[in-house]
Amino acid sequence: MGPPTEPIDLTYLIEWLGPAHPNNYLPGRDWPAVDRIVNHHSYGSWDSVIATFKSPRSQVSAHLLIGRSGRIGQIVDFGDTAFAGEGNGSVPPRDPNFNERGIHIEWEWWPGLDPAFTGEQYAAGAWLHDYLLRNYPAIGVLVSGVTVLPHNWNVPTACPGALDLNRIVKEARYMDRTVIVSQAPNSQVLAQGEVRFLLCTWRWPDGRTREIGVKVVGRGQPGTDYVPVYPPVDPDSDPTIDLGAEPAHFLVTTAG
Repeated sequence: MGPPTEPIDLTYLIEWLGPAHPNNYLPGRDWPAVDRIVNHHSYGSWDSVIATFKSPRSQVSAHLLIGRSGRIGQIVDFGDTAFAGEGNGSVPPRDPNFNERGIHIEWEWWPGLDPAFTGEQYAAGAWLHDYLLRNYPAIGVLVSGVTVLPHNWNVPTACPGALDLNRIVKEARYMDRTVIVSQAPNSQVLAQGEVRFLLCTWRWPDGRTREIGVKVVGRGQPGTDYVPVYPPVDPDSDPTIDLGAEPAHFLVTTAG
């Protein structure tokens, strides 16, 4: 899989920022299939991480980087082996094939941050885990500690610090939530297969909001259009959706 050239969905784009320096990864993978996702934290800013991965002296890399704003960058091709998770050789790794088996994600972090990781990072990370699961079936299911791993699962290290893998997995599982789009009075019924892109807002009972892009696919029947929603809803609450771009055309309610 080469550098992405189009947005993956309405919310996130994986930006190709590579390649890493040839000293910092191996072409190809000496393993049959990617079967895990490994999470790390950086020790510096977005720019410093990219500079490290491109330095001929660092001998370290990861496939992906998630910035504190939710920005996602890719530095190593998914088909290649990043030098990410096997330590410095002082302690034998738990799995000597750790690099070959996984796609490795670096989360932008440095000491003293509060919060350590932002909500925007977690939303992007949940989307990214769901995306990788869909594209690498050998992962099977997202399970913290089994297919979604921290760096310190393999070798003694503080990495990835306070990163909450359970939260990532929990939010990623809600990426399949749908909403039902019902026709408002005097509105247009979308034809079979017709696509409409809308800007919507999740609204929680406590007043929190989150703007999202929604793709509406017409079925030709009033009240039967189903919409994938990204990023995930809060699984511990019951939000409603208000349309922002075309409020006269559709009424939207949650489903499932």
